[in-house]
Amino acid sequence: LEKEKMDAQMEKAKVISELEKHRLMYNKAEEEKQYFMKQIEKLENLLVHGGSKVNETEEFKKAMEEEREKILTATEQEYRDKLAKLEEEKKRLELEKEEMARQKDYFSKLRVDFKPDGHQETEEMKEKAIPLFKKPSLLKPNL
Repeated sequence: LEKEKMDAQMEKAKVISELEKHRLMYNKAEEEKQYFMKQIEKLENLLVHGGSKVNETEEFKKAMEEEREKILTATEQEYRDKLAKLEEEKKRLELEKEEMARQKDYFSKLRVDFKPDGHQETEEMKEKAIPLFKKPSLLKPNL
């Protein structure tokens, strides 16, 4: 029984040592994998981008600057368009205000000349009007 116990402990130690070896081999393989992945990335950068990172290349910087310019130009144009629309609206409102003032003056004048029967009396009508009753004239003799 003790011999079996000792054999089991020895077997356990062997299994543990084998597991430890496999764990070390796995860790080493992972480290190598990471190293080779970095090497591949460096080589790809050398081939594709002339040895520098993408965001450090002149082409990338130029493209970024062009995009910034496009965005700024679009924003400026948008601002100008909105400003033009506001100016048009301002002019339209000023014209409406002037028209309202003219109408107000016109209606004020109508109110002054308004007669209760609903007709408006103009200067021409006043001149043509025939009086119903003649005022006696003391200076001219009636013929």
